[in-house]
Amino acid sequence: MHLYPTHNLEHYNTQWVGGIQETILSTGQTLQHAWWLTGGGNEYRSHFIDYIRSTGKTYQHAYEWCCGHGVIGFEVLTQGIADTLALSDYYDLAVNTCLSNASLLGRSDDVTGYISETLSVIPDEEKWDLIVGNPPNCPADNIRSEEGRKVGHSQDMIDLTLRIVIDTDWQAHRDFFLHIEKHLLPGADLFISIHQNYIPLIDDMAKESTSLVYQGFRDITGDVSLKIAHWKSL
Repeated sequence: MHLYPTHNLEHYNTQWVGGIQETILSTGQTLQHAWWLTGGGNEYRSHFIDYIRSTGKTYQHAYEWCCGHGVIGFEVLTQGIADTLALSDYYDLAVNTCLSNASLLGRSDDVTGYISETLSVIPDEEKWDLIVGNPPNCPADNIRSEEGRKVGHSQDMIDLTLRIVIDTDWQAHRDFFLHIEKHLLPGADLFISIHQNYIPLIDDMAKESTSLVYQGFRDITGDVSLKIAHWKSL
């Protein structure tokens, strides 16, 4: 397992009482994690799995980008959709939580974690035929900050919200598409959540740096704008 420590969020556990919760996977197995690592993954996971299953394929090696507590990736792994799982996140607590849960699930040998804000640190020999991600999906933070202050949120809560939803100037997305090509196995499928209005912009990033071809999107029930977009490697 490869660890590249960058940014620590451990202080949130001490600031917010009751910060640890359990998420039950479709298999009945349990993930343990800080509540603020979910980032919508618990709500979206069934939509990801249904979309992935619509391909009619099973996969060798899956990767979850911006993994948080890793629920989408662990659903893929424990449901037998893929044989192995790699995960990455900017936050060390997120990835270390995933590695701890892999051990609890008895799947440590099948799970690798990378702590970094960029895919460039991930070894070239890591190759995936399924990529999933529920990354931050908004490019600017000023509106969110102002909204938080208006409703009386603390600065810590505002910072946490920004961590979950903001990708400033699409830096993380640009880095992702710049480096993902070398990790793609032939015929790889990529599913990531994106607000519908931004899909053309994100697809332009994919076209600039990869062989990925946009396949369309599916709705996420209960969210009028957030979609799961699908690309395929030729």
